Amino acid sequence: MDTGGAMTRQEFQAEERLISVLSRFADHISDVESGDDSDVTASFPDVGTVGFQLHFVTDGTPAAIRRWFTRQSAQPTTAAHLVLAAPYLSERAMDECEAAGASALDLAGNYRLNFGPYHLERVGHAPPPAAKREQANLYAGKTLQVVRALLAAPHRPWPVQDLARTCQVSLGTVSTVRQKLLTQGWLETTAGGVVVPDPEGLLRDWAEWTRATPAPTLSAYTVHSSKQVIERLTGQTQVLLGAASAAEWMAPFVTPKGTVLYTTPEAWRRAAKRLDAEEVDKGGNLTVHFVEDGVFVDRLEIKIGLWTASPAQTFVDLWRQGSRGREGAEKLLQNYLRPLWDGQKLYASWPLIEEAP
Repeated sequence: MDTGGAMTRQEFQAEERLISVLSRFADHISDVESGDDSDVTASFPDVGTVGFQLHFVTDGTPAAIRRWFTRQSAQPTTAAHLVLAAPYLSERAMDECEAAGASALDLAGNYRLNFGPYHLERVGHAPPPAAKREQANLYAGKTLQVVRALLAAPHRPWPVQDLARTCQVSLGTVSTVRQKLLTQGWLETTAGGVVVPDPEGLLRDWAEWTRATPAPTLSAYTVHSSKQVIERLTGQTQVLLGAASAAEWMAPFVTPKGTVLYTTPEAWRRAAKRLDAEEVDKGGNLTVHFVEDGVFVDRLEIKIGLWTASPAQTFVDLWRQGSRGREGAEKLLQNYLRPLWDGQKLYASWPLIEEAP
């Protein structure tokens, strides 16, 4: 391992983990100390001896991994198979490694090793607490409001002042988020402000770090049909359709079970009267989430008077719902989000886009 000095504890742990994984399949394995491009060599049935060169990076975000491979493209190649290791690698980050022809391994227990006819994979381990805390800072509270605006108009140059005014947050918050996103490679600077060169990657990163589905605030029942519910919600700017209920108006794929709503307690009291809705313990056809103001920052008027959570929020909502929901999220990305990012107007109005400075 090229460490530029003594091997660190994390580098040692990564090498031990690589040896542990390979030893389950190899006939013979050895740790190479010097004089070779490989850090570990292993002999496999029908393959022979394979050399593995392990490189450890401290930043395992997808954007940072992509930058690392871009820099390495100018370096001479070796015969050894490259394994990139980090404290934590999401599936998206592992995809970046695979696209570059390398394998991936982290200290949380995840790995994806592809060499010869072998495909060894284990994913799903949660990130270490420290990495989780750092990344979650971007996808919660006031900082998430900035991410929302950037994903609504990723190719628009955003000055710090405009982001703060549009997102209703302080200049300090915007500056902090901006610096983190620049460091992780999600933003690029232009003469007019920052832009998002890879909005799909940033969106997937948000979804990756918010996998857990929040429990509904309450379940309610109304005698009105779904069509009548929509009619009675028209004009209610503080009651938003969410998840599959929102996706149904953007790129329908997942059939909603009842109606999912994002709202505030005060707005729900008014809406409940219009819907003749009553709270129930089970058997409800309305799922109501009481949410913070941030969800309303990038709300979208999908048709005159009918409001939904943003397409980005809807993607994340669907992604949280497992395999079927993820299929719906991919359809939403392909049929709605990408056209939006290309400049198509597929909505009645979008205040964040149309009223931003």
